[in-house]
Amino acid sequence: MKFKFRKYNSRFSRKLFEFVESLSEDTRKRLSLSGIDPKTIHSNLKKCLPDEQLILLLTDKKIIACGKLTRIDDETWEVSGLVVADSYQRQGFGKRMMKYLMSLILLNNGKEIILEVKKDNTEALKFYEKLGFKKEKELIYTYLLRKKLQ
Repeated sequence: MKFKFRKYNSRFSRKLFEFVESLSEDTRKRLSLSGIDPKTIHSNLKKCLPDEQLILLLTDKKIIACGKLTRIDDETWEVSGLVVADSYQRQGFGKRMMKYLMSLILLNNGKEIILEVKKDNTEALKFYEKLGFKKEKELIYTYLLRKKLQ
């Protein structure tokens, strides 16, 4: 299966909406995406700061995963909203997405990644721990995870 990574721009607006619509209701609720229309998605993404990027993973002209990168400072980047379409989960696409995001961070001279995971999202915690993330801090509803890059 061929796939490619792309930075979000307006031509992906409709595909991104279709991707969001394809997610399970639980996933949409977890990401606060329930009931959002294409114009709202595009409008919110247009407001992204220069140090924010939404990265898409596409196959067969369809978005199957996405994740947002935000530069926190010269060395630290945050990953948020990483999601893989339900029908593509457990096939390595989340890992590919994270490895790609890490490569982008390294290309921008980043040295570490932080992210938050809800405490009850045990699958995501296991996923990130396998990728070398360590729990740094317990917050009210989430764990803050950190990974140093080589």
